[in-house]
Amino acid sequence: RWRNNAWGNPGDAKNFPELLGVFGDYRANRSVGESSQFNLRRARLLFLGHLINPDFKYFLQLGMETAENAQTPGSVNLLDYYFTSTHFPLFNVQAGQYKVYFNRTQINNTAAMQFAERSLVSDAFTANGVNRRDIGVTIMNDDEVYPVNYYFGIFNGGGPLFTDYGSFESKEPNQDCPGGQTSGNPFPSPAGCPGNQRNLNADFRGNWINQLMYTSRIQWNVTGRPGYGEGDLVYSETPQVAVAGNIAYNPGINTSTDNAFVGIDLANLNWRRQLATFGNARQLGWGIVDYSTWGLDSVLKYRGFSLQGEYYFKNINRHEKGLPCVQTNGTGGPCTGFAGGLLGNATGWYVQSGYYFIPRHLEVAARYAYWDPDTNASGDLIKEADVSINWFPFGTYDYQFMITYSNVAMGTGGYAIGRSNPLPNTVNGSQAGTNCNNTAMWPSGCVPLDAKGGTLIDNILRVQMQIFF
Repeated sequence: RWRNNAWGNPGDAKNFPELLGVFGDYRANRSVGESSQFNLRRARLLFLGHLINPDFKYFLQLGMETAENAQTPGSVNLLDYYFTSTHFPLFNVQAGQYKVYFNRTQINNTAAMQFAERSLVSDAFTANGVNRRDIGVTIMNDDEVYPVNYYFGIFNGGGPLFTDYGSFESKEPNQDCPGGQTSGNPFPSPAGCPGNQRNLNADFRGNWINQLMYTSRIQWNVTGRPGYGEGDLVYSETPQVAVAGNIAYNPGINTSTDNAFVGIDLANLNWRRQLATFGNARQLGWGIVDYSTWGLDSVLKYRGFSLQGEYYFKNINRHEKGLPCVQTNGTGGPCTGFAGGLLGNATGWYVQSGYYFIPRHLEVAARYAYWDPDTNASGDLIKEADVSINWFPFGTYDYQFMITYSNVAMGTGGYAIGRSNPLPNTVNGSQAGTNCNNTAMWPSGCVPLDAKGGTLIDNILRVQMQIFF
């Protein structure tokens, strides 16, 4: 891996920052220019079969990947655990924890990819906005029987192994008084609220615990059955074409609580760390938001040639309208400083193509991806280009050697609340001449993480061997 000097300063504090400590302090992701390492990228253990009869299936998958950053430590994790009823081809039912049937590249199994990694943009536009997996139920028809396939799902919306009961706001013993920060009160705070205290507080779960995520996907197999595996490994003798559309609504995502403007609570770190892990950290600090995400995708496979692409759009509806207050003149107000801009929506797309120069054995693939994480900001675009050479010694996905080169250019422009000027200040309304050591005045610090701009360039060469048995 080779990175430019911008990775040393400013680094990335807006899309993929790290949230460390029990209170999830922001950390800019900075590094030296060169690095090399061995990585156990995917180590999976699967259990699958049927119970009672072949139409009642079960699937369990454990993941044991190498840690790649400080907020996703290496461990054994339950990735999938679900049951599927296929008794009625027109009305199959799947329940448990699994990858949401939403966008094409996420539905696909990692063993059948043309590149060592999915594109960054496809990870950012999952159905729930925080992870490709969730807990819920899906009804669908048999995609091997019908030319038009549907998928309708209801999920918790909080990602794997998590429910909305794990998210709360910190409140003082006095009802409606925000707690969790020992210096100053957020603005606005109800009149008569005493100074905040950290230890003796209450955990309040708001209306979001009564809301679920709803998803749908419709796919038309125009000719043949292209499936979801990438590339035309089987060397299709007739064109395999499909087009699809999807939409998801996930309300009540708590990107921050009400303490110390951008302060956070322990349980909310689950959502916040997932947002940062998948590149959506610009959405942190904006309170309760609703995600409405939709996409379009298409695929073509024919005689070793493949072409597929997806377009994504995410509407982000903030419950608290207007610019958030980040500076006050005295504890509790009045407000003298507001956020540097409103969070916009997000959009992106990718297109990728491959060809088997030696049918079923040697493939060359290329991909280009474009991502605008904040449509209200400038200088924040993320562009990715990938080239991969793939060798299948036995003509199957089970054994594969892959060399993938990726170039990623990530803009550092735009405003990120709590990381860009103006920074939260609970006493004065001006940053000039302020003592940074005064934690009562600057509970989150007073030096922005993006004081120096630039474009982050990342060149990555991955050599991967895949064995599936």
